[in-house]
Formats: sequence, C-alpha cells, structure tokens
Amino acid sequence: MSLRTRKPVTAREVRLIGIRQRSPGRWTLTFGVDRTEHAVHVVYHDPPDLPPRAWQTCVEELALACLVDLSTATMASTTVFPDPGAAGREYFLAACHSLRLEALYDTGRPLTYLPLELRTTPGLPRTETLTPGRPDRLLLLMGGGKDSLYCYRLLRRAGYEVQCFYLTEARRTWQQLRRVYEHLAQETRQHRAFLDVNRRGALEQSFGQWYLSQFQIGQVVAAALPYALAHRCRHLVLGIERSSDEAMTTYCGEPVNHQHQKSTDFIRALNLHLKRRFGAGLSLVSPVKGLYDLGIYARFLETAQDLVPLQSSCGGANFHRPHCGRCPKCAFLAALLAGLTGDRDLYKRLFPRDPLQDPRLFADWLGPGSDRPLTCAGLKEEVQLGLRLARSRGLQIKWLGRMAGTREESWPDKTHLRHLLAVHSNTMAPSQLIHRIAPLLDYDETALLQLLTA
Repeated sequence: MSLRTRKPVTAREVRLIGIRQRSPGRWTLTFGVDRTEHAVHVVYHDPPDLPPRAWQTCVEELALACLVDLSTATMASTTVFPDPGAAGREYFLAACHSLRLEALYDTGRPLTYLPLELRTTPGLPRTETLTPGRPDRLLLLMGGGKDSLYCYRLLRRAGYEVQCFYLTEARRTWQQLRRVYEHLAQETRQHRAFLDVNRRGALEQSFGQWYLSQFQIGQVVAAALPYALAHRCRHLVLGIERSSDEAMTTYCGEPVNHQHQKSTDFIRALNLHLKRRFGAGLSLVSPVKGLYDLGIYARFLETAQDLVPLQSSCGGANFHRPHCGRCPKCAFLAALLAGLTGDRDLYKRLFPRDPLQDPRLFADWLGPGSDRPLTCAGLKEEVQLGLRLARSRGLQIKWLGRMAGTREESWPDKTHLRHLLAVHSNTMAPSQLIHRIAPLLDYDETALLQLLTA
C-alpha cells in the first residue's frame, strides 16, 4: 500500500519550538509535531550585515512560512505560533487553506480535514527602524523561468538596478538555475540562500503523502528579506502573471487554484503583513501582472534572446535538460513556444523530450469539459492558440485531430489572441514603476494575427 492510499493519519498540533543561530548565516528552526521534533536548516550565503533584531525578525518570517508546509503535510488541526498580527494571521491562514484544499482535491478526501485553528502566543514585535530602500534598486526573486528572466531584462531596460535572489532547496535541483546565476554574474549583484527541508520523508512515513506542493512564495520571500533590507532594495520583485487570479477547478464547491499564493488578494495580505513587521516601503511587486503568459512569452522571445536559452520552468529539470517534457507545465510551455517562434533548434534545445509528441499531456488542456490542470501554468485558450499557430508554421501534430473535444473551429480566434497579447491593468506594482516600463511593453501583434489566419 502506498503512502498516499493508506488510511490517513493527521497531527493534532504543530508548533514553533525555537529558533537558534548556529553560526553567522546559519540557523535551525525547530518545530514540534505532536510529541516529535522536526528541524529545518537554512544557510544564508554571504550573510548580509543586519542588526540582531532584524535578523531575528527575518528568520521568524521564514519559520512562519515553513509552518504552512508542516501543517499541510500533517493536516494538523491546530498550529501554535507567536501572534503575527491581523494581516499575518490572514496571510498564514489563507496560505494554509489553499494548500490544504489542493491536497484534499489531489487525494480525494473530504473537506472535514480542511479547518485549521491558529493559536497564538505573545506577539511578534516589529523590527527596529532601518534605512529606507532606494527607489531604483529592486531585488528580483529569480526562479529561472520565462517570467523572472523577462522581469530581469524588462526592469534593467527601464533603468532599474536589479539584484537577484536565488533560493535552493534539498528537494530541488540547482544545476539549471546555476546557468542563470553564472550568466548574470558579470552584470548584477546576486544573493543565495539554501533551505534544507530534506527531513520531510520522516513526516511522510508518519502521516502519509498528503501534500505534493509547497508554499514556495512564502519561503522565498522570507528567505530574501535579509538581503533586501541590508542592500536597501525598495521592492521584492516576482514574475506573477495575470491568470494567477483564476481558479483552475472546484472541489466540493470550493475553488481550487494552484497559484493562489500568486493571486492579487493573497499578495495584498502579504504586503500588509510585511508593512507591519518591517515598516513602509518594503513590498512585493510584479511588473508583469498586467500580462498573460502568452503576452509575456511573446515579449520575452523578442527582447531577451540571450536569456531565452537559459529558461527552466520545470521541477523535473536536471543537468542535462532544462525541462522534463513529461508534465502538463512542459506541455503548456511547449505549445506556446512552438506557436510563437519558428526556431526549431531553440525548441529542441529547451525540450529534448518533445511534449507535443505525447497527447496524454494535453488531455486536461483540450479534453471534453476540461479547463486546465492543477499546475503553475496559464489558460487553455493559450494552449489552443499556441497549437493553432504551430500548425500554421507547418508543425505536424498528428494526434490533434483524434483527441475528443479538439474541434479547432471552436478554438480561440484573432480577438482572443489580441486579448491575450495585450497589456491590462496592473494592481501589483506602484504607479512609478508602471509608468517607466509602459513604453517597453509595446508589442507588434501583426505577424501572429496573419499567421493565425494563414
């Protein structure tokens, strides 16, 4: 019997036991899961110079983010943590709710496991007042995918000083991301932290595999805070696209969105929490929130040709290939890339294993009654347009006509293409930033419109 099919076991309580600094830049976070202890280790490479209270506040934020994962992995009914304030409670409980709902949807278990009580001990204080960040200096949370790479080039073209932050983990590969790090080493300042979550296996043996996702946004934001504060970066930048606000499916009447932690409402709650802990001026922004994935990718291919071969958006990447070619996210990206460019060499370089040769990967995108799979990707209309454009470029996709529900005459047309390529309102960036990047977002859609009707 697999861990995911056996009778479910849940924890009663998960709590933060303590935070200990082992040496400069090295910390251990200890949590109690019922009567057992669980440790998370973090290493800040080249740790910046910050006052002790500021360091403690940053590591407390990382502990709060790790607690989201622990309470989801064990389906604990109660969590105990120093009171993070009203905005912090909203941010924490919203993250737990969305990720637990994903886990229940994925395992087919009832919503009786969904409620979570947050019990608080005496509250977390604000850190001491630090020097405000410089308006033209930003810290980009670099994931190595098209969104973060495009944000880097867009903001640099707009005249910003863009520093980069990388979070590496024991369960994720560094090989592909290292290529980005080395490519940018000569032109910008970069920072790294390592988060050791390797002991999750012990939790899975005790509680089963409830949870295959991760609270990545909370962890990377918290881990980046010491560098943002020490280097006086006004904003943390994340490549959050427009479709992240839209639910992917429903489960027992509840909307399920794998990208909920990138949604406008969630980021608003997170920013309110950061304002309380660190003061005004430090917030998370996205310069591409007004663009859909299709619009981001089209502009990325046109304006950042040197960065395009570096992209790796798939968790199955390794030293030899930037994408696994076996997951729905690869299918989404492959459809967009094949439709937006006729560069077959680039396509083969990014997808040594071709997702377009496996119709099973597109079942959730194109099958009857489908919407889209539970993954960090965009809309099915974008997949359909990508495939239409790819066929217009002469690409043979033999299985396409045989898949049920793939009547191309009902697929999106030029109106949809214009909409998905256009720049829409962006509520996740300050007006000054939006005004500076606006002229750089112009895109001539003529060639793609002509190709769509060819």
